[in-house]
Order: sequence, then structure tokens, then C-alpha cells
Amino acid sequence: MKILEVAPRFYVEGARSRRWTGLDYVVTQIAIGLGGRNEVAAISPWRYGSEKEIGGCARILYPGNAIDYFCSLTSYLVKQDFINSIQRDGFVSALKLARIKGFRKGFERMLIEYQPDVVHIHGSADWSFDCLRSAVDQGLKCLVTLHGVNKTNPMCSEAIVRTEREMLRYILRHEIKISVVSSGTQEAVQDIMGIKSTESMQVIPNSTFIQPCCLSMKEARREIGVNVDGELIVCVGTIGERKNQKALIDAISTMSESRRSRLTVLLVGYDSYPGGIESYIKEKQVEGVVRSVGFIGIDQVSKYYRAANLNIVVSKSEGFGMSVIEAMLNGTPTLMEASGDAASDFSSLYSVQIVRSSSPKMLASAIASALEDELDRDRVAREAALFSPDSMILRYEEALNAVR
Repeated sequence: MKILEVAPRFYVEGARSRRWTGLDYVVTQIAIGLGGRNEVAAISPWRYGSEKEIGGCARILYPGNAIDYFCSLTSYLVKQDFINSIQRDGFVSALKLARIKGFRKGFERMLIEYQPDVVHIHGSADWSFDCLRSAVDQGLKCLVTLHGVNKTNPMCSEAIVRTEREMLRYILRHEIKISVVSSGTQEAVQDIMGIKSTESMQVIPNSTFIQPCCLSMKEARREIGVNVDGELIVCVGTIGERKNQKALIDAISTMSESRRSRLTVLLVGYDSYPGGIESYIKEKQVEGVVRSVGFIGIDQVSKYYRAANLNIVVSKSEGFGMSVIEAMLNGTPTLMEASGDAASDFSSLYSVQIVRSSSPKMLASAIASALEDELDRDRVAREAALFSPDSMILRYEEALNAVR
């Protein structure tokens, strides 16, 4: 089978980026995994400068040279559509849309040159909607995978939410198959599309391709420079409104001094919080307990999970929750806010506790309780097998074969 993978970005070692995300790693590993028994190429609006190989099993196609890109962009800028877009969404959003229109031209040329049996599109943004329409216009079969929905993401503008709604309605009209990463995402998609049936949709949970840390908890703590005898909590993911690390800081601030004296909380991820999250930590006077360590590479993250007593997910919107299974792989249990789309999928697991906290004190109480429950870390680690990479790749392969 000849597959074209389409995603926001694919992780390439050594490529220029100030930060890679969990989604970048996942879609890259999907492409590599599918490349084991199929011919796979990938394409992305992220500009790599030239074609790249990933994992020896797939290659990232480069959609065009700078002249093609510039000409298609400037031709769009003079159109009435661009003026309408400025009036509706503002200049910055309109310029981003113009860039996507430029990418679409290169994408359409790649469809003609590569001639895939099936196009696998990740996401519901404006660029992915353009790609989907181009593929359908050329008579190609498509599978769309949603790793969450923009409607529930507080960081998404109304323009982004509107595009997602239009894309899902287009999918419904054209009877295009969808896969989603959690049952909660499935329910959100059904709500947006206004359907009850899940016949055209299947849940394929994510997996993780990180390697577990081979160090003991104390050794890992020495490596990352934290107290080997106290309690350690990690919260992993881009720091900002969606991941909602402020809620964790608020909860820590309500704890007694004696409770906080035994505790260290590490926020691991790129800081997108206005003014920096450290300012909020100081405002809540918990700088002796909570600290931000910034973005760390995928090869280092297991060390932080292994060192921790508890992983916490307090996101306002979370399509899946990669950190849950990353922590699990390293034997670390997770406390997860019930608002995450995958919360119901994780709720029956030994390694995950679900909490619906309506106040900082409720969350603080749940944290204290979770820290007191000393779970069997070997049993926690064994549950990671439920989310094996091989199983995920096999299910994607079956889904793609079904639509070709």
C-alpha cells in the first residue's frame, strides 16, 4: 500500500525547532511504523528546506521551492478572499491563511507526482481541510485522524473552531472515514457533526515510543538534581492555558506548610504562559516547591517520570494525554482531571486516578491522597502494554486498508 501521511510537523533529528510536541513525535512514529510493510511518504506545512528521511522507512516530501511558494502566496494576497479574511478574522489570521493557500499548491503537485493509494490526514486545522479537499478533488481515498478537537481547546480562536466545524461537516457529506484517539474525542466529534452513529469512526488510542528509564528512582533524582528523599510530582506538557498548570499551582498554594515542606513539583515543558509561569509561581508564593524546568528533549523525559512519585494531568482540554502512558511506562501513576477526553478510557486502570476538582482545595486533597497510595510501580509499568506501538500501527494499517 502506498500511503501519504499529512500532519502539522514530523520530528526530524537535527531539524531546526525551538520545541517539538508530543503530536510531532506520534505522527512521525506512525509514519515510520507504517513504513515497515508499506511505501510511506509524509508532507507537512512545516518547511524543512529539502526532503528528509525519517527512520529509514519513510521520507518527508518537500512541497516546493521558495519561488513556487512566493508566487502562490502573492497571487492569493491580491484576491478579494484575502481582503474578506482580514475583515473577518484580522490581519495575522488572514496572513496565516494565505500561507496555507501557498502550501496547498505544492501539496496538490505532490499528490499528482506521488499518486498514493490513500491519504492519511492528521488534524482539523485550515491547512488539513485544504489538503483533504485537494485529495478528494483528485479522487483519492482518505482517512482523517483527530488527536483531539479544537472546539474544547481554550487556546483556539473562533476562526479555528469554525474551520474545524466546516471540515467535519464536509467529512460527513463526503462519507470520509475518521479515526480518533479517545472515546471522549469521539463524543466531541459526534456532537460537532450532529450524529449519533459511530459507524464511520473508530477509536485508535495513541502509544508512546519513548524508552523507559533504566535508572532507579533515587538515581534518576540525582541525575535531574532533586531531593532523593522527598515526594516529587511532575506535570509534563507545554505550559499554558490548555494544559492548565495554574490549577496545579493554585492547589499547591492551599496546602499546609508541613505538607509542602516534603514536596517538589516540576513543570516540564515549553513555557507559553504570558510573562512566564515563574511569575505566577512567585505570586502564589510557592517558589520553594514549584519550579519550571522548561522544554527537555524526548531522550530525557523518561528520567523525570522515573524520578517522580506522581504524574499530574490537569488540562482543560486533552484529546488523549500522552504523559499518562509515558509515566505508566516508567512505573509512575497518574492523577488526571476528569475533563480530559481520554479520562473515561483510563478510568478502569490501576495506574490512573481520575479526579473532578471544582476547587484548588479539592485538587490538593486528591494529590495528597494519591501520594499516600503507594502503588506497585511494576504493576503500573505492565499496564503500558495496553498501549503498545505495534498494536497502534496494526490498527492504523487496517483502517487505511479499509478505505483504499
